[in-house]
Amino acid sequence: MEYIITAGEINGYRSELIRQERSEGTVGQYIAALRKLAEFLGGRAVTKEALGEWKQAVAERYCPRSVNAMIAAVNGFLSYWGRPEWKLRSLRFQRQLFREEELTEEEYRALVQQARREGDEQMVMLLRTMACTGVRVSELKFLTVESARRGTAVIRLKGKTRQIPLGEGLCRELLAYVRREGVSSGPIFRSRRGRPIDRRRVWERLKGLCAGAGVEEKKVHPHALRHFFARMFYRLTRDLVKLADLLGHSSVDTTRIYTASSCSEHRRLLDEMAEAIHKKSPPDRKDACQSGQNPYFVRFKKL
Repeated sequence: MEYIITAGEINGYRSELIRQERSEGTVGQYIAALRKLAEFLGGRAVTKEALGEWKQAVAERYCPRSVNAMIAAVNGFLSYWGRPEWKLRSLRFQRQLFREEELTEEEYRALVQQARREGDEQMVMLLRTMACTGVRVSELKFLTVESARRGTAVIRLKGKTRQIPLGEGLCRELLAYVRREGVSSGPIFRSRRGRPIDRRRVWERLKGLCAGAGVEEKKVHPHALRHFFARMFYRLTRDLVKLADLLGHSSVDTTRIYTASSCSEHRRLLDEMAEAIHKKSPPDRKDACQSGQNPYFVRFKKL
């Protein structure tokens, strides 16, 4: 029996993902990956060998993390298809020690100031809220007038429910905002038609602030604000487990990705270390040994 990926099979898998209560973003990513596989096959039947060829092809074009995300999508489809024995292994790679340039505090403030200059009060509050809570765009609909009044939002997504605390200062700002907007209940962030604001609209409005704020567009997107929250929270608390709870991560390994420092921050730390090393003269090896101390330990203890 030949297994060929058709439009009907793809639509069936989409329905299965929706039945599993996968998020809209996840459904889109999984279907996109499956279409890439179908395009690569060009009507050929799916075989273990063909899947291996596809894996090799995407590994040459995309970063390991993206490849593994596509592999997860295809593996899910293979289980749905009843051929789990064809599942592919994920690529193995060293955990990333630092990320490409992230949104800085100065850049975040510049975006808020630009939104104020443009008179976009909703965008000001949206930036403040996402930076202070770490919520996903798809979770904004759970930030309601009621949640601002009680100081806690209940997020129901991906088959999971979690509570996130809202700071008193943020709640005061949100309640003042909804009073000015004439919103008495339900979602705080809405479109002109009164529906919860969607991902595309948030993306477009964030990008629209970049030029006036003097921030590179590639650094500004909804998920960048989630990373910004994670880095700031971890810097203050050093509590990875609590941060994972707030972000809704099942594993702290996922959370570690969010707390990775930028490349420029790593360079700064290395420069500081080098400067400290060259400013300190090494201890006298003979004296250190006579005192029973390890000379290398003495040297780095001074740093």
